Amino acid sequence: MTNKTGQIVRIIIASLAAVAFSVLLVLGINGRLSLPSFFRKGEEHMITSVSRDASGIRDIQIDWRAGRVEVSKSADGNFHAAETSRYDVDPMLCTSDGGVLKIKQQTGFGFFFFGFGSRSSTLTLQLPEKEYEAFQLKMSSGEGDVTGVNAVSQRFELTSGDLRVDTLHADSLTAKLTSGQMTGTGISAQKLDTGITSGKLSLSGAFSGITAKCTSGRITLSSSLVPDALDVNIPSGNVGVSIPDNDGFVLEASKTSGDIRSSFDLLSPINDKSGRYVYKSDAAGRSYRVKLTSGDFTLDRTE
Repeated sequence: MTNKTGQIVRIIIASLAAVAFSVLLVLGINGRLSLPSFFRKGEEHMITSVSRDASGIRDIQIDWRAGRVEVSKSADGNFHAAETSRYDVDPMLCTSDGGVLKIKQQTGFGFFFFGFGSRSSTLTLQLPEKEYEAFQLKMSSGEGDVTGVNAVSQRFELTSGDLRVDTLHADSLTAKLTSGQMTGTGISAQKLDTGITSGKLSLSGAFSGITAKCTSGRITLSSSLVPDALDVNIPSGNVGVSIPDNDGFVLEASKTSGDIRSSFDLLSPINDKSGRYVYKSDAAGRSYRVKLTSGDFTLDRTE
């Protein structure tokens, strides 16, 4: 190696080292880098807790990036929010203004000395038992358990992880999954809107209207009510819907590839590319639509 080449190499190495040091310095100043905290994964401990009167709270918004979320009923008229972690993390932001309760995790994913990682934490939220106008939970990764929420509008977004819901009451309930799994029982909703990019979603309850879009993965829905409307779009994947026996419906079906099956005795066999299929009578006014590009759709009786 010539002196000139060696000098160029040293300049490049020094430049890279300066850039790396600057990045680490900025991350440290912004609280995104804490080597001792990152490596010190100790016992679960309290990060912060908040308890306030919830009489004026109408809207609840939760944004949690990594860890666990537990939502249940409060025994009094206050909401109680607590964050715990095995790391020394920045405390969550918890604000209540204009009737809107916002809880946002400040830790989660970030750059550490040896690359990309996460320092997760757990949110435990207890809410007074009343009807709210809206409830929204957005999770990037982790696990969640939500029980006993009564809100006119409810929305759940999961990028990755495992979310379980139980005993929810809503006029409109939306569940969107990028990946991961969501399961739920005891759900009551006038309108259920589900969509997954990949993963599994399984919900059971009483639904008056159902919309489902499955890009990949599987959606399983079971309703104790006969829905007045059903709209299913399957670019790819599998969707199964179970409903009680009833006095009739019309199924408008179209498919490019895949199978459409039903345990109901339809007046026309489902084996064409498209068609209008009637169960018992079309006088009941129930119109169901299925568009299948690839995959499978099943419509069965609820047992």
